[in-house]
Amino acid sequence: MSDRMKDNRISCPVDRAKKAKTLVLDEFCVGGSRSDAPETFNQIFHYRYSRKKPTIICSNADVRQLIERIGLDGVEDRFKSDGELLTFNWESHR
Repeated sequence: MSDRMKDNRISCPVDRAKKAKTLVLDEFCVGGSRSDAPETFNQIFHYRYSRKKPTIICSNADVRQLIERIGLDGVEDRFKSDGELLTFNWESHR
């Protein structure tokens, strides 16, 4: 975890993500990845999953890419057992 996230003088984004009523991760898998990303995602997703807090992931990536980016064992099972996957594969209107 980065030193900035460990600094108690600022609001920790990981704690804010864990405790949000509903967490929406938009444009997930866009941009570079950090070496601590799988550990950070694990903290957030495990906390939210164990407390049945809703988490929405929006991405242009396919399911395989999402799972690879999250980097967690068992996350696919969690998606399937307690989640719903909605695929919108129509032509872009941008």
